[in-house]
Amino acid sequence: MSVSHLAMWLPVFLTVSCVTVCAAVTTEILQPIRSSGDEVALIFIPGARINGDQYRKTAQAIQEASDLRVWVALTRDYFFKFPNPIQLSGAVDGAIQALKQAGLKSENYVGVGHSLGGVFLRSYAKTSQLKAIVLMASTLESSTSFEDYPLPVLTLAAELDGQLRITGVLEEYVKLQREVIVSKDAMYRSPVVCIKGANHAQFASGSMPSRVRRLNPEPDVSEADAHADIARSMNSFLVAQFASDATQVSVARAELETYFAESGEFFKPLLEVQALHEKDGSGACPWAGIAQKHIAGNFADNVVVQNKALGFFSFIKSKPSIESLGDNVVINTTAFVAHPFKLLVQPSSPQSPMEIDLKLKSKSAVEQALGFITTPDGRPQPGCLELNELAFNVALNKSSDKARARYLKRGRPIVFEQDVVRPGGILWLPTPLATWQDQAGFHVKSIKLSVPMDSSKYPGNFYCKLMTPSRALEWIILGSLIPYS
Repeated sequence: MSVSHLAMWLPVFLTVSCVTVCAAVTTEILQPIRSSGDEVALIFIPGARINGDQYRKTAQAIQEASDLRVWVALTRDYFFKFPNPIQLSGAVDGAIQALKQAGLKSENYVGVGHSLGGVFLRSYAKTSQLKAIVLMASTLESSTSFEDYPLPVLTLAAELDGQLRITGVLEEYVKLQREVIVSKDAMYRSPVVCIKGANHAQFASGSMPSRVRRLNPEPDVSEADAHADIARSMNSFLVAQFASDATQVSVARAELETYFAESGEFFKPLLEVQALHEKDGSGACPWAGIAQKHIAGNFADNVVVQNKALGFFSFIKSKPSIESLGDNVVINTTAFVAHPFKLLVQPSSPQSPMEIDLKLKSKSAVEQALGFITTPDGRPQPGCLELNELAFNVALNKSSDKARARYLKRGRPIVFEQDVVRPGGILWLPTPLATWQDQAGFHVKSIKLSVPMDSSKYPGNFYCKLMTPSRALEWIILGSLIPYS
């Protein structure tokens, strides 16, 4: 076939293909179980390789939890069992038509997308017939604020979701916090709710794809309990948006305020450890001060630490300094926080910074600056390994009682390996923190540079490439529980 013939027939082929693909989507309608009340219709968009009917139990739990007349349309039979933009518009339009034929009078259509279904739903819904969306194990684009999104949106995250890590949902809650400061209505229009103890699979039911089984830990709650929690939060959201009874709306809003407070408590440990290496607007890295005082040991009370968090190239050129000030010393330190490149990070991957690089002063340098006889360099000095242990202990103490107990009972541990010593900055700088996993746990090996006090250049400089407290907490909360394969 010539190129000209191919060009002539290609539009026809694509049109036929699209019609064939779009026609494949079917809909199962669940009638409301209430005889009266305001109507709302939920249109479910499944996750990848999950059948639409695997959301039937979730939908029925929502119907049971609500006094609204909840209609449900379960869309299914997507091409290769993958929801996709080509079929989505036809699937929703077909669901609406089926709902109307079944007796729905309202136009309160709500899209409910799970995982990949939510990813495509969030874009499609902006210019659709939908009046609101629910994202289960999915979020809006990181660059999109709730305020700018044209529809009310409920974000439902599972605490033990290995495919959309709770650390990835943290950004959504921070968005919501900022918007609630401006207007309290944000917590009713765009709630972010964590389903405690649940995993990715429990937004649906039945047999799961191999990827879901591989990436998700065992949940702490039963499927029925997870569905009940999903249903309660979804009902509060639906009533707040669509109920005509003012009393019902008032009750639903109070429930959403409670969810906002509970989410705040849940995300608090993550925010607190994040603040240790990223203090908003200050240009400082508090973890550098904590680490420097730890290295100073019994002289910590005599150490005043000043710090700057720098970009990579500024960090390369920086050097720590130490100055005596009466009975104290002032140490100027620098830090570089290595974040994962956002475009390359999958939602199932760790979301916290990969490492933190610190330029500190050794304990011997502190002793000398205070006028004490310095510890001979042959004697043991605090190392980077101890700072990694400190990060882990801080993270463990910050974690919730349930997360801590769960980790200690069934989590794989963090294994702290001996530091790798580099003799100079030219070798230290390009060598990353070494981490790897095996059945024994998560291994962490720091890269250290320690300049002796008798060196003619930069005596007492002490450099470490370290695990961040955030990465340690992410391992405690979730990573340690995911089966190793």
